[in-house]
Amino acid sequence: LAADAESGRYRFELRHAIWVDRRFGFRPEYRSRIRGELGAEVNDAEFGPEADRIDRAVDAWMARTVRPATPAGNAAPDRGAMNVVGPGSVFLVASAARFSAQWAGWFDESSTGDGVFHVSEGVTAKVSFMRPSHGYGWYGYHETAELQVLSLPYDGGTTAMLVLLPTKRDGLAALE
Repeated sequence: LAADAESGRYRFELRHAIWVDRRFGFRPEYRSRIRGELGAEVNDAEFGPEADRIDRAVDAWMARTVRPATPAGNAAPDRGAMNVVGPGSVFLVASAARFSAQWAGWFDESSTGDGVFHVSEGVTAKVSFMRPSHGYGWYGYHETAELQVLSLPYDGGTTAMLVLLPTKRDGLAALE
């Protein structure tokens, strides 16, 4: 992806950061190698009872690293459901990817309409559904008894977003 991004059709960024417990640390030459070869930030941290500081540090890193594509874009992802730092943790690696491209086809805002999305069994949300304004021929679709797959190509035809959706409202666990 990074090599193809040089064509200018899309933008791809991949970032890494590492937190290591101060009690163990890394040798200076290893830190230098991590920074040079991986382009990763290397951070000292205090694991153990003060692990919530690491969560805040990772959240801050993600907020400045996973930048929105536009000023009105999405914020950094919510890591609240991730249990990343446990009592025996001494090392944490975080990676963040950002991909930005134009769609091969367009969704006209006037073709967008509200509908009900089933988040889980018994939980729904009112959301806006996009419908293509120039017909459905520019994407791929396949459906089985368990799964719906939608391929939304980006401009240039070398990349696409794949959307996987279980057909059953309680089918996410099986799909995962």
